[in-house]
Amino acid sequence: MGRHPLYNNTGLQKNNKSHVLYALTSKYDDLKKEAEDCKIRMAKIKIDLIAMEQVIDIFDGKIDKKPKQKEKAEPCKISLNTIFDKGEARSFVLRVLRTSNEPMRAVDVAKEIQVLKGLGFEHKEVNAKVNKITNDTLRAIEKSGLISKVKIGSNYIALWEIKK
Repeated sequence: MGRHPLYNNTGLQKNNKSHVLYALTSKYDDLKKEAEDCKIRMAKIKIDLIAMEQVIDIFDGKIDKKPKQKEKAEPCKISLNTIFDKGEARSFVLRVLRTSNEPMRAVDVAKEIQVLKGLGFEHKEVNAKVNKITNDTLRAIEKSGLISKVKIGSNYIALWEIKK
């Protein structure tokens, strides 16, 4: 009999709960892989949607790309969770600041993030959400001591850089 983490050397289970734990961890791993596959699929769909919008703009930029909704329906609001995954905003902010040769304004950091993420600039609501997330993320990273504001003259100008 092969070595198995839930069995001892004699081939007997270590305890009565071992088979349940094995099944639960196996199911957990399956669900985790499925979630990763869904994330990859969603990223591909977003890229396809952007490409479709560009093709539609080539033929006729006046066409409304949004599906028509019933009059009673409220417009969709973009939540923070649809733009960035957990920890993704922080990694984008740090990547942009690391690659910059000089301190940057928060607005410029947000624009760079939108370019890296492939979001585009045509939707004002998305731009506003990314700016808000970037400002919040910059302040949170500053508290951890990785970045700092640059002081010029007697006023703080919102320029950010990696601490040296």
